Amino acid sequence: VNIDKLRILQDGWVKLDISFQNKSANKVVAVALYQEICFDKPCSVRTTLTAANGQQFGCKDEDLQGIKAARFAPYSLTEIEPGGTIKASIQFSSALFNGSTTSFNLQSELMLNQNYNARDYANYQLDEKRLPPGCKVHNLVLDIPAP
Repeated sequence: VNIDKLRILQDGWVKLDISFQNKSANKVVAVALYQEICFDKPCSVRTTLTAANGQQFGCKDEDLQGIKAARFAPYSLTEIEPGGTIKASIQFSSALFNGSTTSFNLQSELMLNQNYNARDYANYQLDEKRLPPGCKVHNLVLDIPAP
């Protein structure tokens, strides 16, 4: 995972451009941002950005570009070919942010399948008590300097 760019926007928004790279030479991987249990959109994503002063920013599935959020459904996973990279953007909001900070901390729960094959899910029955077969949740924590 690489942070490409962080931008402080108007009205308490912060936009993060991020790259997900598959370092395997022969396996397809698939990734999604893990989300809260949700039946009506928009759904909260288990990804937060915290400013150096402690102010937290959240995001919802509608704030994602280039990647989806998922909980139990494998069809929301984004494939990354061997040696490939996908680029994504996440917009975070906080009503009280004044645009001033020295750094941010990103904490994100990622649903990852490290040996992905879409055909494996052809007859998959959604199970709201467990992750899709082959998927695990990984915790990502990164410190990011403010622009």
